[in-house]
Amino acid sequence: MSISDPAQLLQRIPELEELCADPKIIRAIASGDSFKVYRALVIARLLRRLPQHQQLLKQLTSERRLFAKPLKGTPALGSFYSLGFNFIGQSETDTDNSYIAMHALAVLFVVPVIPLGAYVVKSTGDRQWQIYARAPLGLAGWLYTRGVAASLVVMVMAGAIHSQYASQHQEITMLNGFNQTLTIEAAGQSVLLGAGQRQQLTLPAGKLQLIARANNQEVIDRLDIELKSSDKLSIWNIAGAAPLVKNTHTYYKVKPVQAESAGNQVVYCGKQFIEFENIEYPFTEPPQSIQMSKHAESKSVEQLDVIRIQDGDGAHACVRYAFGNGSEQLMVATLEAIAKMNQWTESDALSAIYTARMTSLSEAIRLSRLAHKKQPENLRLERILQDLRNEQGANREQLSEYDAKAKASPDNPDAQYLYASLLQGKAGLTAIQKLHGRFPDHTAILRSLIWREYIHGDYQQGLRHLARLHQLSEPDAQHLGDEEIFMLVALQRPQDAMAMLDRYLSSDSYEDKFGAATQLIRIYQLLGKDTGLAISRLPEQLRKDPAALEVLSARTGLLTQTKNPATELLLKSYKALREQPEKLMGIVQNFSIQQLNQHFGRDQLYLLFVKASQSEKKQLEDRLAIALNLAKPEREKIKAYIRGEAMNLDEYDIEPDLWNAARLLRSFHPGIPKTEQQSLRQQVIKNDVMHGAISYAAQHWQG
Repeated sequence: MSISDPAQLLQRIPELEELCADPKIIRAIASGDSFKVYRALVIARLLRRLPQHQQLLKQLTSERRLFAKPLKGTPALGSFYSLGFNFIGQSETDTDNSYIAMHALAVLFVVPVIPLGAYVVKSTGDRQWQIYARAPLGLAGWLYTRGVAASLVVMVMAGAIHSQYASQHQEITMLNGFNQTLTIEAAGQSVLLGAGQRQQLTLPAGKLQLIARANNQEVIDRLDIELKSSDKLSIWNIAGAAPLVKNTHTYYKVKPVQAESAGNQVVYCGKQFIEFENIEYPFTEPPQSIQMSKHAESKSVEQLDVIRIQDGDGAHACVRYAFGNGSEQLMVATLEAIAKMNQWTESDALSAIYTARMTSLSEAIRLSRLAHKKQPENLRLERILQDLRNEQGANREQLSEYDAKAKASPDNPDAQYLYASLLQGKAGLTAIQKLHGRFPDHTAILRSLIWREYIHGDYQQGLRHLARLHQLSEPDAQHLGDEEIFMLVALQRPQDAMAMLDRYLSSDSYEDKFGAATQLIRIYQLLGKDTGLAISRLPEQLRKDPAALEVLSARTGLLTQTKNPATELLLKSYKALREQPEKLMGIVQNFSIQQLNQHFGRDQLYLLFVKASQSEKKQLEDRLAIALNLAKPEREKIKAYIRGEAMNLDEYDIEPDLWNAARLLRSFHPGIPKTEQQSLRQQVIKNDVMHGAISYAAQHWQG
């Protein structure tokens, strides 16, 4: 059989003729490539294709010089920072000290990273060689090069697949600020997120809806987003409840005497979906020191973290922070979620509804409807819904609706009460009186009756009914604490009023300690007694708080000089209320509803409201109306009365202090006769039972 041998290998290695029974060896010889012949022999030996010639195969494959090729150029040599091209290893040494070495890209001169070939060489010095010929790689080197090539292919393919996947997906970090485990549903996935925990979720880019459910399966947050693949850090702070913060840390080579704060902080309470860029330390602590360029004197880095709460959960901590910093309107979603988790208990429902009302009447009505649906027997929640709907202008609609319910259930005191509550003025008082005759121990009817008797000046009956309410329900009676103090003082019973205030101040369940302290000091002023004695009766936490005592003194009209920046603006507002009401509008125009309720008594708020109405400060007027829970019809009547229009305010249920404040502002209207103006101011002073801010304004305001 004739065998093609263009490289004349059979002449050089006659033993090959014995192996030509293998077609693959024949084809390798016919190629004229001695390296291919060597690899064919190695494979035949490994696969034992020629078992009778195993010894010959072993001998030939151990002598790679037989298959050497002439040089085609000098192989690259040299290194850079311990990485470079080098000859490594030594095998098949000949008598002239030449040997076969692997040519490779190597680390530290001796560790091969990528084998590039093999050469017959002779060392002539430190990393110096004489190179004679090219030799085939040994079995290990050949398999290694093929493995590296395959790995590179796999890496390229994996990188391409990863890039394609990354371009179609985005990772979101979910934060759970609540004290319950949540179930998260997103893009067909369902995962559990533990209380106070965070978790990452990879989601497909595009329009998505993410849903968070509480243990009771109530949906507490729903996020509809157009998710885009990017390098940004995407955060879903569920219902805005987790106290997420971004800290900017500044490092100095030489710290200046007056350095910036170690960590400038931005708080994201209430923000539900946020994306960040350039966060060097997401949810990890930054190091104590960092490297910076030789030209820089300082460097700032940003860290993202969730504040750990020692006592309580993140959600309530966020609520406290927001209310303390004038951003309570951001917490509606958080408060709604808390209410849902707790089955819309009254306190949780009221928190959510009142907070929503600060920015949106329709949102407050939505939450009020949800609360009423969950707690249909809770009369207070239904009354709040009635008030909100009235403010929206649904008074006639509600009268018809609840009249029908009352007629359908004539013996149901709740149905009768809810209808009668919608009636205003003398008609409402008469209706509630009749209901009390039928249902004398119904606490909601009794509360409504007492309040209406207070509104219409029947203080004897009001106190008599309050005595009964104290027996039936002390919490209900405490809700009328301000009205009870007012009626006691009006009936010349200041000692009884002070005794009641002492009980409130020492009671753990009574929340408005500051308001009670203000009333106690005012009664001492009424009696001409030393107000220092009143202060000595206050709880220790008030007596030993200099800032609180400053505010109390200024609020009750005592002379106060302060250098305390924390109370300076508030004390200026009290002074302006007494002397310069026009200036006051500028001071309080940016106060939040929470701040107005926290820092001013109701008589002061009524003065502010009527002044804002007269001055056409619409935004401030709206905030004050919400703080005072003034319905729209009531507001419009008061404003018309201030403008000098003739009307009978007995048709409406208007607080004595509000009516007094309205009289005062009406007395300054230029269209009112001088005699009537004087008469109105005298009525104000006479009817201001507590002789507080309103009667003082009647004596000192100049219009």
